[in-house]
Amino acid sequence: MAEISLTYDAPPEGTGDIGMDYQTLTGRTLCFLLLPTMALLLVFFVSYLSFIVESFHELVPGLAMVGDEWTLNSYMRFLSDPLYPSFLWESIWRSAEMTVITLVIAYPLAYFTVRTRSNAIRYIIMIVMLVPLLAGGITIAYAWIIMLGNVGLVNSVLKATGLIDYPIKFLYCWRGVIISVVHYLVPFAALILLGPIQNIPRSLEEAAISMGATKLKVYVKIIFPLTVSGVIETVSLTFALALSSFLFPLLLGGGRVKMMSNIIYEKIAISYDLPFAAVLAIMLLLVSLATVIGLARLQKFFEQRY
Repeated sequence: MAEISLTYDAPPEGTGDIGMDYQTLTGRTLCFLLLPTMALLLVFFVSYLSFIVESFHELVPGLAMVGDEWTLNSYMRFLSDPLYPSFLWESIWRSAEMTVITLVIAYPLAYFTVRTRSNAIRYIIMIVMLVPLLAGGITIAYAWIIMLGNVGLVNSVLKATGLIDYPIKFLYCWRGVIISVVHYLVPFAALILLGPIQNIPRSLEEAAISMGATKLKVYVKIIFPLTVSGVIETVSLTFALALSSFLFPLLLGGGRVKMMSNIIYEKIAISYDLPFAAVLAIMLLLVSLATVIGLARLQKFFEQRY
């Protein structure tokens, strides 16, 4: 009977190692796939760089033109006028408020979606969460305008049940803006939280309950510590989206409610003051970056701890 040889013959010199060729090919393929992403990032970088350069110029008085001289007058104008820092602070405060409300609604929704044993209920919740994302912001904004009007669905139901005698003012104030923005942000937050909650084995909760722990203690000691990283990611994305919201304050605020994005739009489209609009955009970008960096450090701290 012939003997079968299982020896491995090394490749000839100069042909290279198979593993190294595979790694080289993978690296080249990865670089090729990253080219569109790098091109897109380059476009964004050039756009922000042009805005930064624009902020060091000044609008020519009486003309919709930007001067050639470099100056810090636009930055001094922002710092000396208390109106614009107050707008920035109010945008930050309202964005934080909307982020907290969104998280309070999205976390139980995501937890119930993951833990429910009914696939039909899970599919219905997923469809309800995805519909706002598919409908678009303008459709959602006009739907809320119809629902929150003085004779809209919300006030009509409240008056019919006897809870109110006069319509509640939702439009052209922060109430309607917060409701619409939170409605838009909840699906984003809930979809992000599905993964971290789903990674927690159900057996951990059942074991803790069987040992006498209450559901509140299970949440405080087990569920939240294991999902805190996902919560921080959700807060980071939600806050950034809320801070940059433009459409809902414009339509439901009616010009009376202004976020920083709306003021930037007015400086560009109405006043044609591009340098000052660039300064406002840079300030808004700095706040967003500081928030993201701070939350990233906080996330790293909790990941190391838990």
